[in-house]
Amino acid sequence: MGAASFILADQRGALALCGPDARSFLQGLVSNDVTRVAPDRAVYAAFLTPQGRYLHDFFIVELDGVFYLDCEAARRADLLRRLSIYRLRSKIELRDSTGSLAVALAPGREAMQTLGLPVEPGSARRLAGGGIVYVDPRLADLGARALVPRETAESALADAGLAPTVPRGSYFALADVSRLPGATGDERAMALLERAGVASVPGTAFWRDGEAHRLARFCFGKTDADLAEACRRLRNMQG
Repeated sequence: MGAASFILADQRGALALCGPDARSFLQGLVSNDVTRVAPDRAVYAAFLTPQGRYLHDFFIVELDGVFYLDCEAARRADLLRRLSIYRLRSKIELRDSTGSLAVALAPGREAMQTLGLPVEPGSARRLAGGGIVYVDPRLADLGARALVPRETAESALADAGLAPTVPRGSYFALADVSRLPGATGDERAMALLERAGVASVPGTAFWRDGEAHRLARFCFGKTDADLAEACRRLRNMQG
């Protein structure tokens, strides 16, 4: 059995929803039964159009009377906006808590054993160092997830017996290309290809908020010679 570990998932965000009508508000909007959500039970749900078209998916947990949605960080503003449309007279408060809360992933059954969680999808408990841990509601074999205070996330999870996992590397990088000609991410990626002969993927291929048009993704899983040539072309373009 390997050591239980965790990794902070920077690609995940957190929205908070509280107030007397919070549960009934979510119950009328998402695809799962929110009456099942409790301090010891998390659920996985989706937000759909009235026609049933997928818009967002997320995990819902409850901590100290507040419902938290573990969602895509890059698209959380759109989710918050769409939920706010249906607020009307509901006595609720919606806010983005990504700045104060971090999402962590702890893969494998070893993590559940270390955290004292039964191997049951959605089982949850409060974390002594703050926050909540729960078994992935989709499939227990996916491991555990945690929503913890961002400032003390690593120490809280370490105190719970989980060791941090430090990635050894990557082969993609995001860069701000907003200074390139074009009004959209597609136009800027094409301008880069035409002017420098360097290919990229516009951020809008991955998410749709306003910042996506500013970014492009580059793959650096290439030979040293190819990377050197790409860097030369980019430098020449600046000149």
